[in-house]
Amino acid sequence: MASCCRNAVFALVICSILKGDLSAQRKTTAVVDSLRGAWSAEFWKAMSVDSTLGLTLEVSFDRVDSDSSPQTLTGEYHLAILLGEDPLARLFGHSDECVHPDGQPIASVVSPDSIEIVFTPDANDCGLVAVGVLRGDLFVGRWYEPRFSDPRPHGPFRMRRRHR
Repeated sequence: MASCCRNAVFALVICSILKGDLSAQRKTTAVVDSLRGAWSAEFWKAMSVDSTLGLTLEVSFDRVDSDSSPQTLTGEYHLAILLGEDPLARLFGHSDECVHPDGQPIASVVSPDSIEIVFTPDANDCGLVAVGVLRGDLFVGRWYEPRFSDPRPHGPFRMRRRHR
């Protein structure tokens, strides 16, 4: 009888854990899915959005990778570059061979209220990453250049939704 009760309690614990995991997964899916659409992204060099604008990207997210854990959303970005201009040097203080005029960013939920966008998913010791919170049609946070050594360039970041 005691063994039967222990098995029943164990089964209830496992079911509640699985139910919690499914609930968290649904919430993560909803957060990532809310990033779908076309966006204009702005990156500033200094500590506030009142400083000099360093870089502007057009970003769209449209593909959910439901097989990944955590679930991710992929898309495309386009960097408009004028002839002879290096907007990355303006933003980072140096050129970055990992950030190309066109790329495929990956967005994922990194905590209950934060999303990370890796604009250069296959890059090491270079590239562009943004972490922030999504509030309706506005996504705000901080960007940084991933590097193995400090100091690394960083600053404020903002994306505004153009359309869903």
